[in-house]
Amino acid sequence: MTEDSTNSLEKRKQIVNYLVQKTQEGKTYFKSKSIAKEIGLSSREVGSNLPIISKYHPDLDISQHANTSSTTWRVEDSDEEDDDE
Repeated sequence: MTEDSTNSLEKRKQIVNYLVQKTQEGKTYFKSKSIAKEIGLSSREVGSNLPIISKYHPDLDISQHANTSSTTWRVEDSDEEDDDE
């Protein structure tokens, strides 16, 4: 694994940990720039990693909700959805 891919993996872990924590607190909608500010990444890094995370992280249901001046993401804990059925 290259240093670049290790760095990308660490960023994704950081984003996932943040989203898991916030969804457990009941939050559903996020802006890339707000996530970035909280965890010390750029909004571009967050925005480019969220679609990748949505493909490979089955515990989070991530979708692009709106694209205004900055993208809003809808994030839900997939496990909680299954519990409702």
